[in-house]
Amino acid sequence: ITWIVLIAPAIGALLASATLAATGNLGFLATLPCRFAAHALGVAIVMPLIVALSNKELWKEGIKIGRSTLAAYGLLLLTAVSIFAQTRFPLVFVLFPPFLWVVFRDGYLGTAIAIALVAIVSLCASLLQLGPLSRIQGAEIAHEVMILQLLLASCLATADPICALLTRQRELIQSLAAGEQQLRVVADHSRDLIIQTDRHGVRTYVSPAI
Repeated sequence: ITWIVLIAPAIGALLASATLAATGNLGFLATLPCRFAAHALGVAIVMPLIVALSNKELWKEGIKIGRSTLAAYGLLLLTAVSIFAQTRFPLVFVLFPPFLWVVFRDGYLGTAIAIALVAIVSLCASLLQLGPLSRIQGAEIAHEVMILQLLLASCLATADPICALLTRQRELIQSLAAGEQQLRVVADHSRDLIIQTDRHGVRTYVSPAI
């Protein structure tokens, strides 16, 4: 992970800055920090998404298509378009509620799709000189793209621990269900009489031993 997120972008930034300095267009130190930050942010955003999308277990579970699914992703897309299609109000913070709705619904796979939707909408808006970032005076397209990368990185950093907790919760539920099933099989085939009661003394389970 360290190689991918830090060392690889550093090598790329060094080569790009050295090339620009050699051609006489820009100074080496003038472009190196910006390029390294942009490359590192880009890799930090893309790498977890690639890992999530390449996980076969996530694709086996899939996303159940229904009204709630269409509502969640539709609201996220509508919110992103509404935020980046106008330049009057900096409403980027409004993006997080629908984004978190998708994250809680579909975990890592939903996060990857949500990040992709936000990235496409925000990048198209920046190229068309729309959105709240266009109000920044003197900002070049490279600076806007870096700010968008920071936004996507913030979304990813917010979603990652939530997805990890949801995955752990699902694993615990599956483990408890498997353990309960094993105990049920043992009790059903035991020669001893096993009786389970609630706190009021009402029998909730009687093994078929007799």
